[in-house]
Amino acid sequence: MSRSRRKKLTRLLLWLCYLLLTALAFRAAASLQRLLPGYSLRFAAPVTAAQARALREAAAEGDFEPVFWGLRQGAAADGGLRCVQAEELLVWGEPAGAAAPGQLTDGGWPSAKDLVGCAVSDSLAWKLWGSGQAVGMDLELDGRHCVVRGVFADKTARVVRQQPQERGETPFTAVELLPRGQNTSLEQAQRFAQGAGLVPSAAADGPALAAAASLAALLPAAVGALWCAARLFGQVCRPLSPAQRQLLGFALLLALALALPALLRLLPPALVPARWSDFSFWGQLWRQMEEGVQRWFSLTPTARDVAAKWGLLQTALSSAGAAFLLLGLWKGAFAKEL
Repeated sequence: MSRSRRKKLTRLLLWLCYLLLTALAFRAAASLQRLLPGYSLRFAAPVTAAQARALREAAAEGDFEPVFWGLRQGAAADGGLRCVQAEELLVWGEPAGAAAPGQLTDGGWPSAKDLVGCAVSDSLAWKLWGSGQAVGMDLELDGRHCVVRGVFADKTARVVRQQPQERGETPFTAVELLPRGQNTSLEQAQRFAQGAGLVPSAAADGPALAAAASLAALLPAAVGALWCAARLFGQVCRPLSPAQRQLLGFALLLALALALPALLRLLPPALVPARWSDFSFWGQLWRQMEEGVQRWFSLTPTARDVAAKWGLLQTALSSAGAAFLLLGLWKGAFAKEL
């Protein structure tokens, strides 16, 4: 194989690796948006029934939808001889997946009115029934009969079920406040909770963290796309006259202006300023993201937090790798032109 062909093959492999890392970054960022859909408030003591009811009543006309959750240990049995110690995730609100650490692989989450249904981790499903297809199976939780509605990905034996506060004092030590609109913030979520007498001991800005991951995945992809578009434009313009080049450039700018609203909708709402003339927005955005990351890492980690941190690490590593490969490709192309 000649030297020029080896160089072309190397460049092709680098481009393929760049595309793979970019796809991995987008996939990890998408998983973070699912794991961090709202503002997570944690409490030092379990939420009382009066506080939980007050927050849900306020949520009827508010900007947030609350999903309470808490953890406790229990025994899960298949109705026969097999019994496994499992972590029980008690949820009050919808969607129950807002508090779960894994993504559904089969079935669905139990609704707020479904007091019999539950969702189990694939790890627990394999231990009890020897299969990940467990939807419709009967399950005994500390003597309580449940029916499996869904299976989610998780390496820990875990059960998710609805437990309304009215049915007794349950260990709700956290609430996910899911925003109903776009113009919300962690400060608004905290004030909303404090209006019901709930003062969190710690809080995490899920939308800001998800937006930071999306931005990290978007930057190397956008730079690579612009570079490829510029090179393609140069190739197309070579045989054209100066007047034709100007006309083609104007047409491309017009097409970009028409496509800009659709492109902006692809960005997370937290990354789009209300007024583009407000240049202080970007400085405030970076400070909010930095503060959100610091608050999040200071929390006592739960299974959801560990899964989200792993997704953030995957996004950062994949985006950094894609940017490094793109820089190497650009330097190679620049040296070739010289």
